[in-house]
Amino acid sequence: MRSGVELILELARSSSTPTLEVAINGFYQQPLPPNLPCHMLRVSVPRGLPYFAEISGSRHRFTVRFMEAAEMGRATQTSDTVEFELIRCIL
Repeated sequence: MRSGVELILELARSSSTPTLEVAINGFYQQPLPPNLPCHMLRVSVPRGLPYFAEISGSRHRFTVRFMEAAEMGRATQTSDTVEFELIRCIL
């Protein structure tokens, strides 16, 4: 079962070409075209940057917010401009 799941994930992850995107103030939003299915999103930032991605979406659009961990309390959205790699995976 594990190898089957790994194969499906590998096929989905390699199903599309990465694009370079920019999140102004740590925020990126994009509509999803109804004729182009998207089953999974992959977001990559260069190592060493203090951000992690918080992704939410629906069948109409998705949003990526780049967050910074706080020493105490909740993480907050960065006010920095973040360049990242986005892959829209399809099965």
